[in-house]
Amino acid sequence: APAGNEADAPPAREWPANADGWSIGKPDVVLTFGEKYFVKDDVEDQYITFFSTITDEMMPTPRYLKAVEFRPGSSVVHHIIAQPLGGIAPGNDPRVFEDGFGMYLAPNTEVSWQMHYHKEPGPGTGVWDLSSVALKFYPEGYVPEHEVLNEGMGKFDFVIPPNDPRYTAKTTAKFDRDAILLGYTPHMHVRGTYAKYVAHYPDGTQEVLLEVPKYDFNWQTHYTYPAGGKKVPAGTEIELEMAWNNSSSNPANPDPNIEIRFGEPTTAEMMFGFVSYADAEVGYKADEQKRGLLSTNRIREMVKQHLGLDWDTLTPAQKTEIMDKMRKMRQQQRPQQGAD
Repeated sequence: APAGNEADAPPAREWPANADGWSIGKPDVVLTFGEKYFVKDDVEDQYITFFSTITDEMMPTPRYLKAVEFRPGSSVVHHIIAQPLGGIAPGNDPRVFEDGFGMYLAPNTEVSWQMHYHKEPGPGTGVWDLSSVALKFYPEGYVPEHEVLNEGMGKFDFVIPPNDPRYTAKTTAKFDRDAILLGYTPHMHVRGTYAKYVAHYPDGTQEVLLEVPKYDFNWQTHYTYPAGGKKVPAGTEIELEMAWNNSSSNPANPDPNIEIRFGEPTTAEMMFGFVSYADAEVGYKADEQKRGLLSTNRIREMVKQHLGLDWDTLTPAQKTEIMDKMRKMRQQQRPQQGAD
């Protein structure tokens, strides 16, 4: 469009000095997943997990995160899930926690980078990637009133019939303590059309928390509350409902004539409704389960039990190889459409 009157324009934005392009300002730590990785020419969808550690040199004492910003290292990065730091998908903004809220991080935390690469396969389409994440801490020794936690509501056993214009599925999660809701991120793939979060309160009433009537796979927004969040009592159950359009009326649908199940490739489907929250009690300290660290401990136990190996002595490359084998085993055990 033609430019308007310059006199009516807002002031030019002032970017933080020495921030190296990070929108959260100068980070305290920048972490990558290790060495550059080449996404080969024949790849259309690829999932691979890398491992890196926030060392004592980077962070010698426990700290609370004020902000987290991911930076994809190439154009073929579809999404990143980097436990326990969070992740990024198309449309996501950096996470900046309001004052009094922060995410706990311990020294020597191992970060698992689940990378999803997606591109058109073909000669000359391969690219190198080295994605990174910037961390900005509260001052050393500062403890926020509330620790930020995340719950990943999901469902894996849905089966979407061919040519179904509105298949729906539901799942629920319940809070066992008073909580403060901070935000939501619904996640589906190209057939996803609709998402709704509903709170069912202990007194029998209910309330729509978030309704996304036109979900867009290419713009997966994290919806946040104003300062202070929304308080809900113990016993509140969150119901997540999602819908998909597996018909020819969906222009993004690669094939309306096939049955669709849960799967990792973009051409399969997913159902996740992430909830960001905090315990309502000031100074509450979460356990490993609520911090999402038990999954790493389970991996350690499985590797020790089935392979006789000590996870902590393995190199990042060896860990990546083991995780790739485990993923392929899960795919063989669970029927899914379009598994690579």
